[in-house]
Amino acid sequence: MAAKRLPIEKLAAEHPDIVQKMNDYCLCKQLHCLPESGGLNDQYYEDYQYFMIFARAEAEIQPS
Repeated sequence: MAAKRLPIEKLAAEHPDIVQKMNDYCLCKQLHCLPESGGLNDQYYEDYQYFMIFARAEAEIQPS
């Protein structure tokens, strides 16, 4: 008998792209790379994308 998945696990398995975006957001927030509240409207998309890439790279080189 297979183990029953929790709804969030099922959602994550069906939509890995959403999980990656959530991870990027969490990394940016943890590294204080997110703009101030409402500040995203003042930034170019490329800048915000850079922060996500930077946060992911930082997380990969930080010791666990």
